[in-house]
Amino acid sequence: MATASAFERGTSLIRPADGPPSRLASGFNDVSASAPATLPHVFPVPAKIVRRTLQVTQLQDYRYTDGVNFITTQLRLFPPAVRGLQRLLKQDLRAAPLPYSENESPDKFGNRILELRQERVKQHLSLAVVFRVETTCAYDAQGIITPIGLRDTGALSDTGEYLAATRLTEPDAALQAVLPDFLTAHAVDPRRDAMEFAAHLCTFLYTQMKYTSGSTSVSTTAAEAWAARKGVCQDYAHVFLTLSRLAGLPARYVSGFLPGEGAMHAWVEVLVRRTPDGDAFWYALDPTHNSWVSGRYVSVAVGRDYRDIVPNSGTYHGRASNVLRHRSRVQIEKTETEPYQAESSLLSGLA
Repeated sequence: MATASAFERGTSLIRPADGPPSRLASGFNDVSASAPATLPHVFPVPAKIVRRTLQVTQLQDYRYTDGVNFITTQLRLFPPAVRGLQRLLKQDLRAAPLPYSENESPDKFGNRILELRQERVKQHLSLAVVFRVETTCAYDAQGIITPIGLRDTGALSDTGEYLAATRLTEPDAALQAVLPDFLTAHAVDPRRDAMEFAAHLCTFLYTQMKYTSGSTSVSTTAAEAWAARKGVCQDYAHVFLTLSRLAGLPARYVSGFLPGEGAMHAWVEVLVRRTPDGDAFWYALDPTHNSWVSGRYVSVAVGRDYRDIVPNSGTYHGRASNVLRHRSRVQIEKTETEPYQAESSLLSGLA
């Protein structure tokens, strides 16, 4: 029996050129196109609320060198019905050949796992994942994003899941040496101001690492990416998680989509407690783009590192090998703006 982790073997149909991901123009300053200053970490009262409707399409084609039997495919590609201020409006999955069984279950992080079973595939297994979401975010009068936190349920964060090192985020001596120098150079203390620490760390990694497509794989560790000072979005996320956890600030990996990327994207969330006994909120940052996450981002799954959110995995019987080709498209279908209402209960997680 051959076991295939198709995503890990996959080859994207759309390969971005080496260099940082595209910075798309929009009506709001979500992403800076110039050399970055440190991200803001103190925010004025929002001036406006922006709601966007986005449609995400992911096309996948598994190609086998020979016929295979009893194929099981697991997908983490659909977002939950509600995640903070992101709401799932519609979803559709098409498969050829048609599966004889389709089941859905949550993992321990609350991610949706869709499992498909097919009896036989001759050469191609094609999937089309399509869904539409509505997102909500806040901006100040200058159009700068004001982060809105996602209230923590405490189910996993209280157990230290997001402080412990994993195989992909285990710090080596070089990464351990980075943190004291970073804290001193930037005069930050995550115990005093977690948002300030996270903002400085985001900018630090953006400036210290070079986005280089194809330079790493899904098994590259944070230590390896840091040693090379280059990688892709998952490497930026893994290095951020390593240093944040070393500093005592819980952080988790987020997978999802962003317009213009052509493939799935990855960013991070940090857990910030307002008062020692108060509510805690997750705030999302993107070290690849040096930005706080806005409503242009569509989150799908969270975990301790990439291995917890693998979008595609599966098994089959047969001697054939396979390759997965995939591409993604994100369309912003509608954008609505309204004045900020201070009494809105939706925005309790404002930074």
